[in-house]
Amino acid sequence: MSSFLWRLTAAFASATSTALAFPHWNLWPVAWFGLVPFLWALGPCGPRRSVLMGWLAGSLHYAVLVYWLLGTIQTYGGLPLLLALPVHLLLVLYLGAFWGLFGGLLSYLRGRTGLPFMVLAPPLWCALEWVRGHLLTGFPWGLLGYSQWAQVPLIQISDLTGVYGVSFLLMASNAALTDLLGACWNPAPGTIRRAFVAVLTAAFLVGASLIYGVHAIKRTEALCLTAPPLTVGIAQGNIEQTLKWDPAYQEATLQIYEELTERLSAKGARIVVWPETAAPFFFQIEDAWNTRIRRMARSKGVELLFGSPAFGIRGNGQRTYYNRAYLLGPDGEVRGSYDKVHLVPFGEYVPLRRVLFFVRRMVESVGDFSPGAESRPLPSSSGASIGVLICFESIFPELTRDLIRNGADVLANLTNDAWFGDTAAPRQHLTMLLFRAVEARRWIVRSANTGISAVMDPCGRIRRALPFFHREGVVDTIRRLSIESFYTRWGDFFVYACSLWTSGLIILGCSAARVRKRLLKQHSNGRGGG
Repeated sequence: MSSFLWRLTAAFASATSTALAFPHWNLWPVAWFGLVPFLWALGPCGPRRSVLMGWLAGSLHYAVLVYWLLGTIQTYGGLPLLLALPVHLLLVLYLGAFWGLFGGLLSYLRGRTGLPFMVLAPPLWCALEWVRGHLLTGFPWGLLGYSQWAQVPLIQISDLTGVYGVSFLLMASNAALTDLLGACWNPAPGTIRRAFVAVLTAAFLVGASLIYGVHAIKRTEALCLTAPPLTVGIAQGNIEQTLKWDPAYQEATLQIYEELTERLSAKGARIVVWPETAAPFFFQIEDAWNTRIRRMARSKGVELLFGSPAFGIRGNGQRTYYNRAYLLGPDGEVRGSYDKVHLVPFGEYVPLRRVLFFVRRMVESVGDFSPGAESRPLPSSSGASIGVLICFESIFPELTRDLIRNGADVLANLTNDAWFGDTAAPRQHLTMLLFRAVEARRWIVRSANTGISAVMDPCGRIRRALPFFHREGVVDTIRRLSIESFYTRWGDFFVYACSLWTSGLIILGCSAARVRKRLLKQHSNGRGGG
């Protein structure tokens, strides 16, 4: 086997093992060393080969990580396997391209600057994670830091750096171990000493983060003790996806939520949260369904936060559709509504519709929704200001920051993960939301149609959770916090610093290349003239 194939095999080992660090496999320790074979494989390769190696390895990584999407495309997209596979492949190739770009740039910088992995890899990785979260509307699913969701003290640095800080620590560990491995393999003068410095630096960063995390937890818990309480109930209706939009099942759906709401209000809930589009009809139309929900809120004396499709009329008379959340007061009147701002591409709308006109013909279930205007919290009669994140929006920290800056003192995530069945997807979706709680220092209630519904505290811990495919409700007392974390105020300052560092190194590498080329040319001319 050639050297390149051996190295590609090592890169594939990294790609697979790090994917298994995420829910639901939860082999989280692997993320601290699993990328070492990949980094080692990039060592002697040039930029071109490194791009290819990274792209192939990254595509394998995401093929494992988002395997569940293939079944979703088949089941709800109505595509046979022969058509679903290319669609799935296009996504994983796109996501894998970021590993390819990482490999190519890392190889280029190593060749031009001679700096160790520890100096180059962590900031470059974080910068590319941020790009992935924003390019083409963004898809920040499965960022490396999310693998550590259960390590509560460690993830507290997210209120400073966002999830990217945890990704930085993981890549720093992998890079330092790779430097140490390289030094032991080829013990040139000074390399072992530099490698040990890299390992000690990575250990110091992790240790400092853990110390910060312990103090941050104590500080946040102390703030919660004096914050105003709010008793909320979460209803998990467990409505089968194939029945959800069946008009004949609307009566049964509403009866399920009536029973859950009655049970939760009897346990003291003052606000009851239903999932995304729990009301599978246009609530804005004054009809029997609308009247029934209003009467429910009045009779139970509770506020209802629930999802429902909505529509509007443009100036040209064209109807537009929205994925909306309503907040009803205990008097049955609408206190506010929120239209989903960040829609799911190829799920709720088709991007570049004129170019990708064939997608709608292939996938009948693709929606035709329009985004809402802004992220504004909803005013509760209890005095709480509720920031709503609908489904996919929970993986975008900038949306959470907008809600907090606009006054939200609690957050609610309304979602429907029934599309994915009992796969890794709902678990991955849930655990990413834990980072929003830490970043914003807010309590979060999550109502999911088939699960996992949960209550999360501002330290990113799950206090209460409902299991998959159970028709159930849960009541808990959360706290209204008004503090503004560093991350809420300054946003992705840490990633910008990583990007600036990486950009500077790229400029340095380009300058060094030009100087080297000029010196070689002068040397060549000097020999020719002699």
